[in-house]
Amino acid sequence: MAVAMASVLALALAACSSPGSTSAGVSGDTIKIGLVTSLTGTASTDFAESEAGAKARIALLNSKGGVNGRKLELVTADDQSTAAGVVTAVHQLVERDKVFGIIGMSTTLFSATKYLQKQNVPVTGAGFDGPEWGQKPNTNMFSTDPIDPSYPPTTIWGEFFKSIGVTRVAGIAFADIPSSSGSLKQVQSSVEAAGLKAAYTNVSIPYGTTDFTAVVLQMKKAKVDGYVCSCDKPTELALATAVKQAGLNAKGILSTAYAQSTLDDASIKVTVEDLYAYSYYVPYELHTKGTDAMLAALAKYDKKYEAGDIPGYGLSSGYLAADMMIKGLEKAGDKPTRASFISGLRTVKSYDADGVLPAPISFAPDQFGKSLSKPCNYFVQLVGDKFVPQPKVCGTLVKNS
Repeated sequence: MAVAMASVLALALAACSSPGSTSAGVSGDTIKIGLVTSLTGTASTDFAESEAGAKARIALLNSKGGVNGRKLELVTADDQSTAAGVVTAVHQLVERDKVFGIIGMSTTLFSATKYLQKQNVPVTGAGFDGPEWGQKPNTNMFSTDPIDPSYPPTTIWGEFFKSIGVTRVAGIAFADIPSSSGSLKQVQSSVEAAGLKAAYTNVSIPYGTTDFTAVVLQMKKAKVDGYVCSCDKPTELALATAVKQAGLNAKGILSTAYAQSTLDDASIKVTVEDLYAYSYYVPYELHTKGTDAMLAALAKYDKKYEAGDIPGYGLSSGYLAADMMIKGLEKAGDKPTRASFISGLRTVKSYDADGVLPAPISFAPDQFGKSLSKPCNYFVQLVGDKFVPQPKVCGTLVKNS
């Protein structure tokens, strides 16, 4: 009842605001931004450090005076790695903390997006949790890497598997995370478009699974020579370990292995050695303006980060989601409102965070819910004590998808 009354009050206050007034969370010298992520629970392994990434990007901005004279203030809420937890966290940020917008780094954010859309709250993130980022009416949501089942797949995965000699691919996904099975379907379409065989598929893996004995036996039976797991780091490492222990000669592409933690842990490094990892961003070894700026900001503002290390997915995604929030605020004008943020960011047709992203993305209304026609990505391979970037792979949309 208390939450419902708070919602009614917030709507009433919004209705009283004049068209030119600023939105909730905006004062004369600050803008309050929320971050919802997994500080505790099963997903915290990958996403707890997203807070440090967002803080580093915001600290870099504030050191330069902020946006239009306003500095950003970050308020973080823990989703506890559950659907109920993310709903509570989002309501807390919007109704109690009065944030302007939300950085969404949660595997269960899909449970709260209907509320965020109704409140017209701008949301930036990496789109890894579910299908809502590219679906109407959620035009308030902006993703750096949308993994939406409604997006047409590209030829990239299939072409890369082909380039490393794979002919029969196994795909593994979680049963209870929509984007996991959705992104795996995209990979399978890509594999088949390249003339390869999607030889084994399992989308019934419970989140947190570590025993893949039976799965690997099925992969052997299907004679796969390549595999991908649309999973979190502990799960895909467990799969890679089981594959090697079973003597299955298959080349894996891992989703979260491109990180310093892989190099620092001897047991993990042995598991991942000679395998490949998907790089959501331009590999840091290639030193673009954006990636070098990110590493410098992390070294300066994140006490746990050591200069020269490879940031994990959560840390990098938190930084970039904050960068996108900043881009939206810049486009929102001197008197930012949630509406002007959304309409302003929708005018951006080529965003790549100064070269952090492997290909620019468009937020234009006619591109909402669509992939780029010329998408590109990178993969890296662990060779000895370092990751070696593979040649950039650019593709096209899979026809008839």
